[in-house]
Amino acid sequence: MSKQQYDLVIVGAGAGGLIAAGFAVKLGARAALVEKDRIGGDCTWIGCVPSKALLKVAKIAHHVRTASQYGIMSQAPVTDMTKVHEYLDGAIQQIYKPTTPEALRQKGMDVYLGPARFADKESIIVGDQTLRSKHFLITTGARPYIPPINGLDCVPYLTYEHIFDNKRLPRSMIVVGGGPIGAEISQAYQRLGCQVTVIADRL
Repeated sequence: MSKQQYDLVIVGAGAGGLIAAGFAVKLGARAALVEKDRIGGDCTWIGCVPSKALLKVAKIAHHVRTASQYGIMSQAPVTDMTKVHEYLDGAIQQIYKPTTPEALRQKGMDVYLGPARFADKESIIVGDQTLRSKHFLITTGARPYIPPINGLDCVPYLTYEHIFDNKRLPRSMIVVGGGPIGAEISQAYQRLGCQVTVIADRL
């Protein structure tokens, strides 16, 4: 098992980890970035990037549907969710491209892919590598909260981790939660032609 020495090891390569690693390198520190899943985290893959791309698609559908108020006559838009999914994936790949492991290594940081575990207060193990460091920064993000709703486990449902992979526009949808993602998904799907109901304590 090989050993590497760093000034800073960052566990989690989402938005926070990427910013921290880039800043550390600019300050002259030897930095390592560790990620067990996908570099870019929630924001790139299942958060801000696909949600903003979906909002753009929905805004276009809304403009087509309401064009007559500007004197432009058009037919009601028909949503092809397979094509929408392709557009979202293209937006994601465009943002991901400068954060691939190869691109990050060119910027001066080391990248390790795989789950990490602490061996002691000064080292972690990733695969067959032991990373020793003066400092560690944990930026491992979050998971979706599944509310304790009776019967929820008996019906098909999606969280924000999977909604952007959807390739079929449902006739109706209930969105539980009125935070940023819930509100954006609700607005987008309503504009795309789905009847949306939002259930939330507050928006």
